[in-house]
Amino acid sequence: YPEGRVITQTFPLEFNRSSFDRPQRVGELTIVSSIEQVYQDILDRALLNLLFQSIVVMLGTLGLLLIVRVALSRHLETMADYAAKLNLDALVEPLKLRRRNPSRPDELSELEQALNKMRLQILEDTRSLRQTTIQTQGERDEAIRANHAKNQFLANV
Repeated sequence: YPEGRVITQTFPLEFNRSSFDRPQRVGELTIVSSIEQVYQDILDRALLNLLFQSIVVMLGTLGLLLIVRVALSRHLETMADYAAKLNLDALVEPLKLRRRNPSRPDELSELEQALNKMRLQILEDTRSLRQTTIQTQGERDEAIRANHAKNQFLANV
């Protein structure tokens, strides 16, 4: 046994008989005990407890990760994909997240509404810009015709 981890106790063994005046010593009983096994049991239980606690923490973390994935990440990915594919030809399709409508608007619904509002504003601005371009192009064509007519008139004079 390692030094300091052993407990030793000695007890005298005596025999008492009524014919003897005093007890007769027949020997000694020495008990030697070590707390090494106690320490080993404590260490084993601590390691087992650490293993179980680690498994519980890992399962809790995986559960939390799954909840965040289902509740948030997939919707953010949908929005990022939608924003990446946006162009003037793809503005017709509104963003729609695949989830139940919340009882009261949350941050994801507000973001969805803001992106759809931005899409409608871009559509309106594009229509307005096209109308202005068509109108400006018509005025330019009219100015070119007028300039051509003026040049014709001056050439004939």
